[in-house]
Amino acid sequence: MRRGRVISEHTRCGRAEIVSGHPAMLQLIQKGRRIAQNPNVTVLIRGETGTGKNLFARFIHFSGATNEGPFVEANCSGVTYTSLAAELFGCERGDHGSLWVGNKGAFELADGGTLYLNDIGNMSVRLQARLLRVIEKKRIRRLGSVDEMDVSVRVIASTTVDLEKALEDGIFREDFYYRLNAIPVELPPLRERGEDIIFLAERFAQLYAQQYNRHINGFSRSAEKMLMEYAWPGNVRELRSTIERVIFMGNGDVIEAEQLELM
Repeated sequence: MRRGRVISEHTRCGRAEIVSGHPAMLQLIQKGRRIAQNPNVTVLIRGETGTGKNLFARFIHFSGATNEGPFVEANCSGVTYTSLAAELFGCERGDHGSLWVGNKGAFELADGGTLYLNDIGNMSVRLQARLLRVIEKKRIRRLGSVDEMDVSVRVIASTTVDLEKALEDGIFREDFYYRLNAIPVELPPLRERGEDIIFLAERFAQLYAQQYNRHINGFSRSAEKMLMEYAWPGNVRELRSTIERVIFMGNGDVIEAEQLELM
């Protein structure tokens, strides 16, 4: 079996592992290590669905100054302004429907660590303005409260949305865009990562062989060829799901092309 270069971080707070031998990814890993040393910079991670934006955010967190603090994730898509504002900043009092009054928000929970804002491109313009002020001042105010509190939080955001088009359409604030995009990270799709496809497939095969008590000796030549030629629209997430299905459903110690069922 081939061996890719493995870059990994292990801390008592958790684990973030990136497996790659591709030059573009190795450069991004080095960039991530530099980012990790300064908890004050805001990072925007972009890439297609399934490219590993959450994983890269965790890699930054566990690689540097925030690795002893919490890693908190908030999904910015598909919720109302009030619900997301309460999730981010907490809710002190007032008429906020079913919100849990007195709850801490994500910024408070992430104090001393990292707040990962997933799908930032789908956030309302109104909330973008409020979040921009919080990022710049490092002070938050719960919904229904008049008091502010200091927070020390590294903010990492991610999106699959074309933010430049969103700017043109008036659904993304220009000042917020430039604040988020201070340190941009663009993750390449899996189809552009060459033999990383094989490296990752082997890694996932080892993982799921252990999980499902299988003995696997790797992939046949035809299976490797199919893996390399497939476009992987779902990127690493699709590859991982594919290998899990093959290991769980298959038999034999070598994975064949017909077992992959790729179109």
